[in-house]
Amino acid sequence: MSGASQPYWLVKEPVDTERLAKRRDAVVEASGIGDGGLVMDLGSGSGMWLLALASRFERVVAVELDGETRTRLAQMVAGRADLRDRVTVTGGSGESLAFADSMFDAVFCKNAFQYMNHLPAAREIHRVLKPGGRFFFNCNAAGYYLLQVALGLRHGSGGKVRFGLTCFFGTLLNQATGRRIVGQRFSSIGWATRVLERAGFDIVRAEPWIDHELFPLEWKGFLTHFAVLALKR
Repeated sequence: MSGASQPYWLVKEPVDTERLAKRRDAVVEASGIGDGGLVMDLGSGSGMWLLALASRFERVVAVELDGETRTRLAQMVAGRADLRDRVTVTGGSGESLAFADSMFDAVFCKNAFQYMNHLPAAREIHRVLKPGGRFFFNCNAAGYYLLQVALGLRHGSGGKVRFGLTCFFGTLLNQATGRRIVGQRFSSIGWATRVLERAGFDIVRAEPWIDHELFPLEWKGFLTHFAVLALKR
């Protein structure tokens, strides 16, 4: 990639919005949940997946930890007549969900699981799902953070180099000792499926997956992103 005006993190462009929408629809379809179900968008962020879920399901609860982001989500919902009666925006984290046991038909977690303490979050998500409920998430893998280091070196961004190295080696330390020293941690398909199985899930699908084209699926032989669909036993 060349051109100083382009964002340093952009690997491929432009983003194919039609393809993105199809990928989201495929995930919702694969969840196997009927249109009338109650679903959670955990770690809603920009609300991109919230809109996709709200177009399909009767009731959606958006859970967002960051207060400022949560306020923007609530304003977006309030400003749309097609969302007001079906979408609820609330605070919370994956490790502590203020909902009753066996309440949700499905939980979707788009690009937020890497911020969570994996096993406690998986157990909490399992708790709030109905028997037979589905949990879908996608997550950064090791290649994503190694790619950040390479892009930071290429474009002279010391911050990105530090970010990539800290997350990469911090994850290795976390997996070896249980100590959490960084906000983001990568995972792998094997690690993630073992965590979910320990939390009581059966794995339906686990594969390399990404819903945009800003990054490749692999870098130098390292997987950058993957997704898992799991079923509550």
